[in-house]
Amino acid sequence: MVLGCPSSLLAFAIGLVVASPSAALCRLDASRESRPASAQGWMARADPKLVETLEDRRVIFPRPGSLEPCIDLAPALVLFQHPPAAVFRLLIQTERHLEFLPSVSGLEAVSRGTKGHVDRHEISIFFTRIAYHVEQQWSREEWRIWWRLSPLHRNDIRALEGYWELHALPGGRTLGLYGTFVDIGPVLPQGMQAALTRKNMRAAIHALREWVDENGHGPARGTGAKTRGAAR
Repeated sequence: MVLGCPSSLLAFAIGLVVASPSAALCRLDASRESRPASAQGWMARADPKLVETLEDRRVIFPRPGSLEPCIDLAPALVLFQHPPAAVFRLLIQTERHLEFLPSVSGLEAVSRGTKGHVDRHEISIFFTRIAYHVEQQWSREEWRIWWRLSPLHRNDIRALEGYWELHALPGGRTLGLYGTFVDIGPVLPQGMQAALTRKNMRAAIHALREWVDENGHGPARGTGAKTRGAAR
């Protein structure tokens, strides 16, 4: 068996939480301490059905509420066909995220550093344009990327935070653990917000996986999006 991981692995993947910012932050912080340090640690007690599904689909979104009481939790596991270093190199090219983010209509690179970026994102909801700034940081040593709303800029949404964790697998592949939550605020009712954001997240993860597996040359997204250069 090339890839193996126990069913408990999914409990460590933190997903989309549309809730109050304090609840989401607490959940993400607590989960990081619980997640194992490597994919190999999960191999011994592999769940054959999980392995088969992941091998076949390469992306898994467990049913919200199936892993813990929070019904808004939507974890994601992604099987990439390249080693972690190659996946990481592509993921930190944040100025290219428009190539796989169908919900983002505009992106402006605001600042650049060796260990992080700040980008301004724009989305449109019911003819209302919403802008927010994403502060992304990373650790090359841990193959870990995390993000939040930039506290130094104005944001039209209430909360955003998330992470990628990459783990090496045999055969030069990567298991990616992904999680994010967003609270858009009063623009949408919470129930509608959860459904819309979950739909957008799933579309983005599938597009991202294909984009990474094609070395950043995956299928182009819609032509309506626009990218602007960075102010360094």
